[in-house]
Amino acid sequence: MLSFIANYLIGPALPVFLLFSGLFMNLRLSFLPFSKTGAIAGALTHKAAPGGVSPFRALCVALAGTLGVGNIVGVAVALRAGGPGALFWMWVSAVFSMILKYAETVLALRHRKIRTPDGKILDYSPQNLLKFPSGKLIGGAMYYIRSPFAAILFTLLCLATSFTVGNLLQTNAVALSFEEVFGLSPTVTGCLLALLTFVVIVKGISRIAAFCAYVVPLLSLLYILMSLVILLQNAAALPAVLGKIVRSAFSLKAAGGGIGGCLLLKGMRVGFARGLITNEAGCGTAPIAHATAETDSPVRQGFLGIVEVFFDTLVLCTMTGLVILLSIDRYPALDGMALVNAAFGETFGRIAPIFLAIAVFLFVMATLVGWSFYGKSALEYLCPRKSAGFLYCLLFSVAAFFGARGTPSLLWTLSDITCGAMTFLNTGVLLLKSGEIKEETDLYFASEKRERRTERPKKENPQNHARRGKSPSSDFGK
Repeated sequence: MLSFIANYLIGPALPVFLLFSGLFMNLRLSFLPFSKTGAIAGALTHKAAPGGVSPFRALCVALAGTLGVGNIVGVAVALRAGGPGALFWMWVSAVFSMILKYAETVLALRHRKIRTPDGKILDYSPQNLLKFPSGKLIGGAMYYIRSPFAAILFTLLCLATSFTVGNLLQTNAVALSFEEVFGLSPTVTGCLLALLTFVVIVKGISRIAAFCAYVVPLLSLLYILMSLVILLQNAAALPAVLGKIVRSAFSLKAAGGGIGGCLLLKGMRVGFARGLITNEAGCGTAPIAHATAETDSPVRQGFLGIVEVFFDTLVLCTMTGLVILLSIDRYPALDGMALVNAAFGETFGRIAPIFLAIAVFLFVMATLVGWSFYGKSALEYLCPRKSAGFLYCLLFSVAAFFGARGTPSLLWTLSDITCGAMTFLNTGVLLLKSGEIKEETDLYFASEKRERRTERPKKENPQNHARRGKSPSSDFGK
């Protein structure tokens, strides 16, 4: 029944819905991810006021929630299930999803709240910030969804997804990798993950942000370097691989087009599903992390949401996919982590499985702590008691143990269903609030334009030139 829901209800509808939503939002915002690249790049270097969670650390927490099994194992599963064309549709999903991540981040910061030390929820404002300097910034889709029923439904889906996408799926990949490479029992791996997860997440967002700010950039850099070495060594074969990706994405030849059409649909479905698992654009989860940033601009933080999708899918997933496709035909019986190990092992030998096992472990740890923050925030929306938050941390850590002993196919199916349901709900809200997002965006760029005008040096009085024996236009052309 779960497979039927994932493959025939959510699966075919999700790509069409995301394509439509991404195209609509791009048209409404004048294709902002592509027309404002300079402003987006500038957001990475912008320095906010000291104190709290910096915009960069908020980005790292959001990336921690997206970087993980999807970028490594998920890509391998997608290529094996949907063919090389699945990678093409992952690219398409990222291109159309960047604007959705921007939109939900802008809304999250526009509607975020302040939780005071005594548990009261106040509107975000400079006055309330001064009055409660130790208050905690909170936000997410549940705060910008107007309907109480829909907001509660979203939080319940977010709680469920935190245990599937953010926990069971992740720990299962680590357990399989450690068993294959180190011969370690899934029970032992599960106990280790459960203990480490509890120690990190029980301290709250400051500990989570600090952990992610160090682990995510360093690990991503090492993984990119290894992938680049393989791609540069096989540069001559890359044009053929890229051609195979495009042909597979649009192939309709097999069996007079019948089977080909089915494969095309499957490649698109799998590509979008795995793209969604990796970048979570439209899901409504990453804005929970972005809402904690100490920044005065929802739009500038939204730019970082665009960077998040770009880096997650168009950089990391692409590198993984190209490395695998260089050798996938030589390993027809392998899938998942075993296929990734074989692909990297052709260049790095026995070092590759060891590094990848450690990389997956650290990626998963970052994902666990990132998703635990999402799930805990959703629970606090329903029940703000501290005891409820502690109970969630305990259950989330225990789930890490059971995830290590789960069945991969069932976990991927559950993840597709819960993540897909969240995306339909949250993206629908984004479409309804597109006017509000456009208003905030236009106000930001109008303000930036005014600031640039005031920073320009005033034109010198022509009489001053005359006093120095020069005409106002004497330097023209120099």
